[in-house]
Amino acid sequence: MPVCLKHPDRESTARCCSCGKPICRECVVRRGRSVFCSEQCIEEFMRTTGRTNGFIARERAFQRKKLLVRLLTTFGIAIAALAFAWYYLHR
Repeated sequence: MPVCLKHPDRESTARCCSCGKPICRECVVRRGRSVFCSEQCIEEFMRTTGRTNGFIARERAFQRKKLLVRLLTTFGIAIAALAFAWYYLHR
């Protein structure tokens, strides 16, 4: 079983959400449901989470735009095919 990095005589009970270091109950710093080893790790986690969330939001917007283009292209091709079929059937 891993031991706490600050207290090598104690067994770790959790891992820091930011750096992944094993920590004992005494070293745990909680923010909501998350467990950290220090205030610096909390700040780094928040900074990284903000960048990650921004990237995810941009990626989702890009995927929605790509889907919309595909749908509009498919719709346009279907309309063109129907128009050609109607034109040739009603000549």
